[in-house]
Amino acid sequence: MTPQEGDRLTVPGRILDTQASEHFVLRVVGDMATEAGILDGDFIILRRCSVAVDGEMVVAVVGDDALIRWLFHEGEAVRLESFSGVLPPIRLPLADLHLRGAVVGLIRRIGRKGAA
Repeated sequence: MTPQEGDRLTVPGRILDTQASEHFVLRVVGDMATEAGILDGDFIILRRCSVAVDGEMVVAVVGDDALIRWLFHEGEAVRLESFSGVLPPIRLPLADLHLRGAVVGLIRRIGRKGAA
């Protein structure tokens, strides 16, 4: 996912989590979330957070990768599950979890057939 520094996007307030103070948008690169309806080139709206609840869709940084996954707590660890179930879950100690945010919305640009 690649943030474009300085880009601004107005998002209707009814899409945002009104309890959170800060939201941001990331552009999705890759096809690892298609089973969740998130496509390459989509923009996901995230609520900035450092913790999330079980079953929330999150963006977590694992190594050098920002991954979109379902999050589940397992005691002092977390399990990040892929949408397809094909990839094995990623288990991390809670202290090693680096969340960018929780996904609260999606914006997709629709093009014309045959347009590049």
